[in-house]
Amino acid sequence: MTSTRFQSLSTWLLSLAVLGGFFPGYADAVCSKKKSYDDCLLEGLKGTTSDVAAQAIKRACIEKFPGRTKKILRLSSPSAIERVTGTVSTGYGSLSGNLYNGSPFHITGATLSIRPKVKDLEGKPLDRIFAIELNAPINTTGGFCISIDDAFAKSIGNGFDWSVVDISVIKDE
Repeated sequence: MTSTRFQSLSTWLLSLAVLGGFFPGYADAVCSKKKSYDDCLLEGLKGTTSDVAAQAIKRACIEKFPGRTKKILRLSSPSAIERVTGTVSTGYGSLSGNLYNGSPFHITGATLSIRPKVKDLEGKPLDRIFAIELNAPINTTGGFCISIDDAFAKSIGNGFDWSVVDISVIKDE
């Protein structure tokens, strides 16, 4: 019984790896799990005819995406950035990871700099800047996923360094 489950899991994981290798849009599908406040409303309100239900859906979406209804600030000071730590890894046309928020703010997004270990033909770095959405209240971890093109995926194949450039936070009113 256990070996059958293991074989099924192995087959599923192999299928997933094959799909990722042959379909460039696969990373987009994997990374699209993250939704926005607007997507939450559109999805939740489909077929809703009651004002009471619509208000409940709106409250649930505000709770899920708290930055939507409050003022957002971008912070780039070293004292704010040094409190954000985490991991970034690659796979199947994407960069994904987790950022731990040790800052005194609720983080709703960040800008990441990714620097491949290899340089271009002229010896210049191939840095890329990515803006990510994140939901990381104080002292929690938020996950993210970014789709990347094949050329950049190849350039970071031998390793890369990364850093947080700035963070977007909710300002308490």
